[in-house]
Amino acid sequence: MSNTSNDKLWQWLFHEDNLVTSRLAVFLTAHGLLLTAMILTMRLDSAQKTTLLFSPIGLLLGVIWLLESARGARNISILCKALEHDTTFSEITRKFWAGLLGKVRRSWVPGLLAGMAILGWGVLFLRAKFCME
Repeated sequence: MSNTSNDKLWQWLFHEDNLVTSRLAVFLTAHGLLLTAMILTMRLDSAQKTTLLFSPIGLLLGVIWLLESARGARNISILCKALEHDTTFSEITRKFWAGLLGKVRRSWVPGLLAGMAILGWGVLFLRAKFCME
């Protein structure tokens, strides 16, 4: 591949990485606001009704976040494969994976956080449905 093609792939890779990071911030903020709204609403109404109202919204938001994370990770993976022949990219990734940060792929982090959010909202929903009186 030519240098121009590699430069465009690098730019696209940085763009995708920025999108993943920006979406992570948006979804974390949305979950935080939803959780805050749920806690504040509990002061006005019963905890069971409030949890049953907010937890499905949190679950839906978590599923959307998980799907977006998977798409972003797939795009980054495709771009990394396209850049495998680039010596600079190969050297950077070799050093990165040799380090401590390489133990968990950075592109997996949003998906792991989304999974944890889904689990948390699911536990809240099940607790409100079956354990609260």
